[in-house]
Amino acid sequence: MASCIFSSLNQWMISIPETRNLDGVVYYDIMVQIGDVSWTVSRRYNEFSQLNTALIKEQGLNKCLLPPKRFVGNANPEFVDQRRGQLELYLNTIFKLLVKTMPSELASFLELEEHDIMFIIRKIPDKLSKCKQGTGSCPELRVLDIHALSTRLKLPCPPAEMSGYQHDFCCILESCSRLKALRVDGTEIANMGGHLPSMDFIPFKALRHLILNNVPPDFISNADALRNTLCGLSWLNSGLKSVEDALLCDSVHKNLFDQKVWSLKKFDLSNNALKEISDAVTMIPNLTVLELSGNQIECLGGLNSLEKLEKLSLKNNGIKTFSKLGLDNRLSKLTWLNLHNNNLSSVKGIEFLKELRYLDITNNRISDFKEVALISSLPQVATLILCGNPISFVCDYRVKVLELFNERATFISLDHELPNQRELDKIAVLQALRMVKEGRAPI
Repeated sequence: MASCIFSSLNQWMISIPETRNLDGVVYYDIMVQIGDVSWTVSRRYNEFSQLNTALIKEQGLNKCLLPPKRFVGNANPEFVDQRRGQLELYLNTIFKLLVKTMPSELASFLELEEHDIMFIIRKIPDKLSKCKQGTGSCPELRVLDIHALSTRLKLPCPPAEMSGYQHDFCCILESCSRLKALRVDGTEIANMGGHLPSMDFIPFKALRHLILNNVPPDFISNADALRNTLCGLSWLNSGLKSVEDALLCDSVHKNLFDQKVWSLKKFDLSNNALKEISDAVTMIPNLTVLELSGNQIECLGGLNSLEKLEKLSLKNNGIKTFSKLGLDNRLSKLTWLNLHNNNLSSVKGIEFLKELRYLDITNNRISDFKEVALISSLPQVATLILCGNPISFVCDYRVKVLELFNERATFISLDHELPNQRELDKIAVLQALRMVKEGRAPI
């Protein structure tokens, strides 16, 4: 979580517990604690001197407060330890003098813009504007940025005499309220120890697409602002174990399906720890695209309630038996299915997906043409990707697969390629031989 000096004016501590000598340069490790939040900043003596010069110029600070520079023996351990104590006294003195006005030079020196709410939020408009000026990439904020916004909304405005804490919060909120897409990264959470932030998305009134990366679900205290506005949600690499973890992230009770409905059309839960999809998907009745790559999926029975689902990706899940997934003909609009890089040796059950047009089964264990025959029974299939399966190493594999599609063979894209004339000629011969064998006259 972030600190808040504004509400903790008398709850701070600054110390320099140790020093480090790196390649002959002495660094002073400054520990800053505001309320319950602490962090460490490493500074050289030259940086202290630059800070002091700036404060003398801008704040009229007594220039004698900083211990003087020493040109000989400044790496001597006894001298370094003595200077450490002097610099600690210096920081405590100036912080006590300037805590209410907090000049930008001191705030930057102590890295308050990375750790304190009142300074973190100042940088948010710049972060958003830099992304907008790029190549169309999604604007990105940290979990700590969203936490700072959420907390600042609950605080009063700083009084006029506290000039260092003044900012145009209305302008910041306006920047957030206009945002259509946002990526939130929680990678830095691993370094926060026991102080973990909570956040909500109340300032983001117009948000349509949200990407959460490395963001545990229990960090979100209120998701109501997202339920009615989001069209696309990607929640990646966050250890989610169920759909409920995402859709009911702000609820203690994980069975309130009818009370927490989302307007999502695209939902990406890649690279989590999902094993099954339960009836919780009834909370996303308008979903058309579902991405479940990189999980541990064993059962998808709950998906059958998604009558509008058109695209489903199950890449990299280690699925062994398609029939155990529990998909059936209630998925009447499913036209696109990706099963890339699983352990499938059979696709029995796929014949229920009558509207399927695109099927990717790359890098599985399909070795029997009877499995392809099940796929060929699907009347709408036009694209089939089978490369990387044992069957794809059989002699004349393409011809034997395409022949199973009968008169549709001409229009089937197999492994990203339509049949050439030579293949079509071979297919015609095989089909004629099969008809003779069945006692029918070739056409």
